[in-house]
Amino acid sequence: MLYDNAVMESFYKSFKREVLKKKTLSSKSQATMEILHYLEIYYNKKRHHSSLKYMAPFEYETQAIWKLLNSLIFCLVLCWHLFFRYYRSKNTVNMVIL
Repeated sequence: MLYDNAVMESFYKSFKREVLKKKTLSSKSQATMEILHYLEIYYNKKRHHSSLKYMAPFEYETQAIWKLLNSLIFCLVLCWHLFFRYYRSKNTVNMVIL
C-alpha cells in the first residue's frame, strides 16, 4: 500500500495552474466538462510529461510501438535468413551424399 501521494499532488498542482486559475467555473456541469476536457483531451494526449522524455503520451506510445515493430521485423528477417541458411546447408549435404 502506497502512502506517498506525490503523483496526485503534482497532478492537482498542474490542474489548478492550467485550468482553475484561468477560468471561473459557474456550475457543477461546467466543472465536470472542464475536468473531462483537461484529462481526456489535454493531459492524456497533448501535454508533455517529464517522465516521458518531454513528449506527449500519444507521441511516446506511438514511438514505442514503432520501436517494437522495428524489432519484430528485424527478428523475423533474421529468423528467415537463418532458416534458409540452415535449409541450404542441409540440402547441400544431402546432394553430396547421393
